[in-house]
Amino acid sequence: MPAVLLIPEMAIETFALFCVLRGKKNRPLMMNQYTLDARNTLCPMPVIKTQNRIAELKPGDELEVICTDPGALNDIPAWCRINGHQVLESRDEGNEQIIVVRVGGTE
Repeated sequence: MPAVLLIPEMAIETFALFCVLRGKKNRPLMMNQYTLDARNTLCPMPVIKTQNRIAELKPGDELEVICTDPGALNDIPAWCRINGHQVLESRDEGNEQIIVVRVGGTE
C-alpha cells in the first residue's frame, strides 16, 4: 500500500515525497514535486526556465510551471515532446497558465 509524506510549502517550491513499493524488488520509488514561478516572463523565458529547472531534477520528479505567457501552453509541451518529458496537465486559469511536467529519463 502506498505511503504518502507531505512536507509543508517552502518558498516557491513545494515538496511532496511519495514512496511506492515496486514489484518484487520491494524498493521504494521516490518522486518529488516542485513549483516553478515563471510569471511575468515572455517567450522564450518560460521554456528556458523550465529547461534549466528540469536539468536539476531526477527522472520521475514533477514540475508545476506557473506562467502568465499564454504561448507557454504550446511552447512547454512542444519542448517536452522533443526532450522526452511527459506533460501531465496543462490548463489556463484566467491570467495564469499552469503546466505540470514529469521529468523523463531512465531511473
